[in-house]
Amino acid sequence: MQKYDIYKHSFFGGITQNGSGVYPKEFTELIKIIKEITELGILIKSIENGLIDFPHVRDNGEEVYLCYLSGEEKIKFWHSLNDGFAGRRSIDEL
Repeated sequence: MQKYDIYKHSFFGGITQNGSGVYPKEFTELIKIIKEITELGILIKSIENGLIDFPHVRDNGEEVYLCYLSGEEKIKFWHSLNDGFAGRRSIDEL
């Protein structure tokens, strides 16, 4: 599996090194935070919308994601690894 290169993410497409060989300090700090989050297995699906998936294992052993969208009071939904956002179900069904 190829490692994801956050520096090539479309959200950061306009940020360059400006010939200095160094990214702006704030950008470097943001990248560090994103890497720490993703190393925990958390998936940042959309920075723009605040969509985040957290890995979880159901009681039956099935691996799923707990799904959070910015603006929701708490994590209320989950989905299978294949269904994605469109397949979100109530956390009560978990």
